[in-house]
Amino acid sequence: MTKQENGKDFGGLFGSQLENFFPIGGTSVEKAMNESLGACKDGMAAWQDEMKRFTEQRMEVAKDAFDQLREAKSPMDAVKVQNKYLTDAASAYLEEMRALGDIWRKMTNDNIEAMSEIAPDEAAKQTAKKAPAQAKQQAAAE
Repeated sequence: MTKQENGKDFGGLFGSQLENFFPIGGTSVEKAMNESLGACKDGMAAWQDEMKRFTEQRMEVAKDAFDQLREAKSPMDAVKVQNKYLTDAASAYLEEMRALGDIWRKMTNDNIEAMSEIAPDEAAKQTAKKAPAQAKQQAAAE
């Protein structure tokens, strides 16, 4: 289960209250919320790791390009270095956008999977159908 920094389950803060209003049977709201929070944390950690990796790579490529520019023997050599750097940068940034999109897609799918486990069983559906009538009867009795 995913814990918050204060050590409490995320779902524990709200899960039991939600289950009073939304009886679901099988998977608890608390469990689904904890799994969803875990998926978000994992996704954000993967996002940060990828951004760190990419930034370090691009800094190294930029350093190499500066070294090549410093060694250029003619203006044409400098233009070749710049063109190669810019062409490679465009490809690298497009590839990075794809990689970040994959991370985002995985995080979203993991969240959907966690929340889709909250499916009412038949008993919960019947309870939910009866709840408005029971509330009316209780209000009338008071």
